Amino acid sequence: MKLQLILETVSTTTGIAQELVKGSLRKEEVITARFLFFYLANQHSNADYKQISSFVNRKDKTYYHALKKVQSWIECDKNFRALYETINNQLSLSKE
Repeated sequence: MKLQLILETVSTTTGIAQELVKGSLRKEEVITARFLFFYLANQHSNADYKQISSFVNRKDKTYYHALKKVQSWIECDKNFRALYETINNQLSLSKE
């Protein structure tokens, strides 16, 4: 799956503009959307961590940090888990 489609889906569902996800703003809701992008790109694309990181103008260590944080949020926060499942389901339907 293409990284652009994942970014569009995350952006549409979270209401955070794609430019903000790719930008440097560090507001909580932007970081959440950006980290979701990392996690979902890892699951749904064939891109490696360097391609995913550079797509949103981030360093590789941000990618690894995002994977750990999102996994923790999925396990501990039911609202976040619902958001993740919504986007994940949309992306899964796009594959078909």
